[in-house]
Amino acid sequence: MKLRDYLHDRRGFAFPSRRCVAFCLVGFLCSLACSEAGRVLYVAPTGDDSHPGDQERPLASLAGARDVVAAIIADEGHPEGGITVLFAGGVYPITQRVTFGAQHAGTAAAPVVFQAQAGHEPRFSSAVTLEPGDFRPVTDRAVLERIPEEARDHVRVLDLSDYTIDPGQHFARGHSAGIKSWLPRGPETPELIFNDQPLTLARWPNEDFAQFAEIIEAGSEPRRGARREDEDYRLPVLGYDDPRMDRWTTATDAWLHGYWGNEWSDQTIPVKSIVPEDRTIALAHASSYGINRRHRYFVFNLLEELEQPGEWYLDRQHMKLYLYPPAAMENAEILLTQLTEPLIELNGTAHLVFKGLTFEGGRGAAIVVNNSDNNLFDSCRVRHFAGDGIIIRNGKRNQILSGHIHSIGATGISVSGGNTRDLIAAEHTVKNCHIHDFSRIRRTYTPAIRVGGVGQRIAHNEIHDAPHMALSYSGNNHVFEYNVVYDIAQETGDVGGIYTGRSWVSRGAVIRYNLFHSVAGLEGGHGAFPVYFDDGMSAALVKGNIIHGTHGRAVLIGGGHHIEVVNNLFLECETPVGLDARLLNWGDHHVPNLKRRLAEVVNRPAWLAAYPELADILTREPHPSVPHNNVIKNNLFYRSGDIRVADEARPYTVTENNLETDRDPGFADPATFDFSFPEDSWLYEEIPGFEPIPFHKIGRFQYGH
Repeated sequence: MKLRDYLHDRRGFAFPSRRCVAFCLVGFLCSLACSEAGRVLYVAPTGDDSHPGDQERPLASLAGARDVVAAIIADEGHPEGGITVLFAGGVYPITQRVTFGAQHAGTAAAPVVFQAQAGHEPRFSSAVTLEPGDFRPVTDRAVLERIPEEARDHVRVLDLSDYTIDPGQHFARGHSAGIKSWLPRGPETPELIFNDQPLTLARWPNEDFAQFAEIIEAGSEPRRGARREDEDYRLPVLGYDDPRMDRWTTATDAWLHGYWGNEWSDQTIPVKSIVPEDRTIALAHASSYGINRRHRYFVFNLLEELEQPGEWYLDRQHMKLYLYPPAAMENAEILLTQLTEPLIELNGTAHLVFKGLTFEGGRGAAIVVNNSDNNLFDSCRVRHFAGDGIIIRNGKRNQILSGHIHSIGATGISVSGGNTRDLIAAEHTVKNCHIHDFSRIRRTYTPAIRVGGVGQRIAHNEIHDAPHMALSYSGNNHVFEYNVVYDIAQETGDVGGIYTGRSWVSRGAVIRYNLFHSVAGLEGGHGAFPVYFDDGMSAALVKGNIIHGTHGRAVLIGGGHHIEVVNNLFLECETPVGLDARLLNWGDHHVPNLKRRLAEVVNRPAWLAAYPELADILTREPHPSVPHNNVIKNNLFYRSGDIRVADEARPYTVTENNLETDRDPGFADPATFDFSFPEDSWLYEEIPGFEPIPFHKIGRFQYGH
């Protein structure tokens, strides 16, 4: 199979054509050409679920097709060649989750395939379509007084009482909000999609963040044990000096989204009251990390700031939707997302294939796969969800291939599974996916791909445009290879491109042949680290990666042990590698929990076989809280600064055969981030033992239908 012409990103990044090595997934990828072998069903938006599903009388829905599949399997068994369900183009409304179970499962020889007809784009959506002609100019004088004067002639209002709509309500969101278990929880609020673009709830400032003029009361800190029932529990009170905030007193459900106590944890907090006479704003919740002078925030969900194209506001009390249109309303597609549960869910099923389908417009996750084996999502698009994109929990050998995941409120893809006790891999794969514009609502610790369990593979993905991290992992023996990561950490600091932390148990990760560039982090903050082992994280291989243009530490080892950083290209990096000894000083409060978790696994036979270094690790010297057996070797530091190794770690760290130079080894085209160099480059002589990096394999490949 030919795989030609790497896909270009917005910066023109591309690699040469190549042939892909043959690969297969549980014996059924050969069926994806959708030959006429086996049983074929047809589905169209104009069909009817009472039809038999032939070309002349197609079915009408995904749920209807699923039920027919179950009936065929129950009555006839699995047809030779499997069952293929072909969807015509158009929108298929989903008003409740479509669940697949054991009764819908295929086999390796006879998979069940749900796919788009050639040249068609079927869209499965939970969103309600709002008719452009139903929007009217605003005439209510009281409402007009609340809308900024310059926007009054442009804003349109829609009476939602003519639609069947769940308006939802706002709840506390963000990483910090998760620390306070007593905060009310609930589904995300609806989002408004205009011509395939999610619009912005009316906010101020329109871009970036603001700061309050004065912190009158920072409030209690639940992160440090404060409880709201405590007698001395305090809510934040903040002082402002911008007179525009005086107008917010008429807002009934205004919220603040901010980084209150640090630059890597966000939280939304409702406004409790505004006193214009004192120019103070009181908040209804405390910030988990308190509020410091470097805090940043924006206010959202108030009609009083509906002032620019692309903003909107939902008056839940009167069921009125206000919109400042971003473009002409005529013929616009305007969608309001509704479903709070997944659009589709797989429970205990196997050998299902979803190919060339679009899932869109939900307030929860798009797809959830539980305890299922050998399922494939191939060339599917997942977009406009307030929750996660795709979640895979447990099961074996599920694969997401060549997907386009974007406009996601939280995590793009989450995969976990495997037997941790015996280190048996789940072998889930996320490959050749384009993931961008995620973490839109929950803005921190919601990466493009989150990995857990044992033995997952993340390869050939392109990840960009996000406020925080790109990849994160916990667990064992995962492989991250041939990925391209850029333009992440856009509003945070102390953040990783690939991040993991606080475990001596999560071991065996391989991070190789990835390209990281344009990963800078918050200006003036702690920086962004393309590869970040936080708070004692240990036992990983970092090999053959290309890291370009970091202002901080390109690889940060936060006090861990048994990490190898070998054969990498560090290009114009301020500090190529940083290795500290935090567990011996300011981070020593993490050690008891690290020891406890390690003691639970250290004597298991499977663990000792996989990680021989665990033998007597808690009793011998040096103790695992001392950074030891870390290796920094055979790396190129091109126009970069020095590595930084803590004094306590130096006796136990191997640093050898690294080259610091300003000499170009023959990079092909640095302007487009093509850092390949000739096979006869002088680099191989200057760094004996340097192994060739397979540049031509890095990034996405083009995979035909």
